[in-house]
Amino acid sequence: MEECFLISSFEDGYVVDDLVHEEAAVEYCSTVLDIPVEKIQSTSLDGDGLELVLSDLNSEDIQDDWFVNLCKVSTKL
Repeated sequence: MEECFLISSFEDGYVVDDLVHEEAAVEYCSTVLDIPVEKIQSTSLDGDGLELVLSDLNSEDIQDDWFVNLCKVSTKL
């Protein structure tokens, strides 16, 4: 299963300019939001924030704390 999210407000003092490079965006998602790196398919910046695409999600993932937290801090696309 694949899911897309838009993150428009950032935690731990990050701002959108910190996430211009995909490596920095993936690092933010994995360290601050605890998203497993292997689940991150892509990231991209748009005018509204950071667009995050997750892949290979299963029923256990969508019940995990990191996914629940992601749903709270983002908007599903």
